[in-house]
Amino acid sequence: MKRSLMAIFCALLCAPALVFAQAKAKAQNVPDIPYDSVPNFLKMPPNIYLGEGIGVATNSKGACLRVHAER
Repeated sequence: MKRSLMAIFCALLCAPALVFAQAKAKAQNVPDIPYDSVPNFLKMPPNIYLGEGIGVATNSKGACLRVHAER
């Protein structure tokens, strides 16, 4: 009996916190960032699947390199 009363008390104590935790933050005065998407940006060979990447880097010439594990 004592445990069930304690559980009910804890549930009633925590219920308002759970209700207020669900409120979403609303950002104000956020500027739009203009961008242009480039179709077919990555040109992959037909036998390579672009899966999970291990790392991304650039070389001295500015080329973007992506490291992936083949399976």
